[in-house]
Amino acid sequence: MAEFQKETKLLEMVEPEEQVKSTMDQYANLVHQKITLEIGLKRVEAALSEGNPRITALKNQLEAVNSQIRKREEQTQIGAQSSLENDTDKLFEYSNLLRKVKTSQTLYEALLKIYEQKKCEEIK
Repeated sequence: MAEFQKETKLLEMVEPEEQVKSTMDQYANLVHQKITLEIGLKRVEAALSEGNPRITALKNQLEAVNSQIRKREEQTQIGAQSSLENDTDKLFEYSNLLRKVKTSQTLYEALLKIYEQKKCEEIK
């Protein structure tokens, strides 16, 4: 796996679990901010008049968060499309190698368990 990643320079691009987790965490934080701001805006609008500077400030913050969300969505779509279009074969080969490694790890762990059991039986 390491040789393949070095050979294809796929290491920077392929760490899907980490990339997805990071992106989703950032996106979730933005959505949380948006919901919090919307709730705060509704409360303030109910209590204050329309031209109040606090309402304007909350609306500006909400628009900024919405802009960040749109930007994040566009970046994610563009990044995913270009990565997949350019490196489909590499990703396919990488996923096959990853599957083989995971299968080998599972087999190794099962054999190691059996080995340890037999070792204990032999000692008894």
